[in-house]
Amino acid sequence: MVRKTPAAARFQPLDGETTVIGQINRYSGASMASICIVVMIFVNYGGGRYWFFRHAPWNGLTVADLVFPWFMWIMGASMVFSLRSQIRRSVPKCQIWVRLVRRAALLFLLGLVVNSGSAQSGWSAGGLRVPGVLQRFAVCSLVIGTLQLPALSAAEPLTQGWRLAWLRDVTCCWAQWLAVALLAAAHTAITLLLPVPGCPRGYLGPGGLADGGRFANCTGGAAGYIDRRLFGSHMYHRPTAHRVYDTQLAYDPEGLLGTLTSCVAVFLGSVAGRLMATCSGAPERLARLAGWALLLCGAGGALCRFSQEGGPIPVNKNLWSLSFVLALSGLASALLAALHLLVDVLAVWRGRPFHYAGLNAIVLYLGHELVGGLFPVSLRSVLPPAGTHAAALLNSLWAALVWLLVAWRLYKHGLFIAL
Repeated sequence: MVRKTPAAARFQPLDGETTVIGQINRYSGASMASICIVVMIFVNYGGGRYWFFRHAPWNGLTVADLVFPWFMWIMGASMVFSLRSQIRRSVPKCQIWVRLVRRAALLFLLGLVVNSGSAQSGWSAGGLRVPGVLQRFAVCSLVIGTLQLPALSAAEPLTQGWRLAWLRDVTCCWAQWLAVALLAAAHTAITLLLPVPGCPRGYLGPGGLADGGRFANCTGGAAGYIDRRLFGSHMYHRPTAHRVYDTQLAYDPEGLLGTLTSCVAVFLGSVAGRLMATCSGAPERLARLAGWALLLCGAGGALCRFSQEGGPIPVNKNLWSLSFVLALSGLASALLAALHLLVDVLAVWRGRPFHYAGLNAIVLYLGHELVGGLFPVSLRSVLPPAGTHAAALLNSLWAALVWLLVAWRLYKHGLFIAL
């Protein structure tokens, strides 16, 4: 959907929302989404070839590993505002659900287009990768939107006081919490208990040369086994573990099993969005966001024993392990609290220039994926061979700047493209 909005109305509150809540959704929430999409573009163009801007080979976290889960989390938060806005306009919930299904189908289709090739190599059904980033957005938005829709109402009261208000974040939608807890339990049970031929039960390693090569054909354990049986050749063939562990098996970081915990991340984002919409003042919002940040980071850290390789469930983006999702959701809560303080409360920053990227995130994502390394978005064809960090960093920064300029021009013309 393409909307053209007059400049004077671009930052007005959403339909039916108060001025404060409308500003929160337009400023701090949009700023977080915008930061995520800009960092994603920067990372996908190489990130200067610095190790901390590349995905962790297997267990552990880098800056690159933060972006995707944070984007899914903020999608859950913004979903609350979108659904509430439609409910307040008296749109029937069955019609809202049909829109969720249609949007999910479009996202899934666009994901297949992105995965089928590039502007340089052409499109090929034979090389089609079925799992993907947009596909996961599609499934998770539909699942969590379907869960949240019955729990939202047009006249949800603002909360007063925050000493035990965090309990209300659970009791107000206990059935949804139960459903999401079952998703997390299913992911953990399948990961640790599913028998995988030739592999130890509960194997969570990268296979290949890891563990002395004893489990070379066990990459990803249960998650990898399910995807290889389900998708065959239509999945990612060179996982991040390949460059370190010389893995030979295909493994997809956006595979089926990880979708369960991705739904958990989107739901935890919707919890934050709901408290932002129903809290009566900034102190309560900040306190509750900080409380959730501490709780979730603590739970994720406990599962991995606050170490890279330790604990029963290590932090791992390739597996979308439960510890990874909890810890990253906690960090997302902390980031939103910081942005809310800086952008909405103190008003010392309006999120610019990143703000513009969040207003047309789907355009920037599809554009940078489909255009790839073409000039003038990428400078690789005109720069000297990128054997140095300086040349690679210049190319990554330039690409991010180009897409920011595209977002800015769309904003200046009042064009906002969404699904």
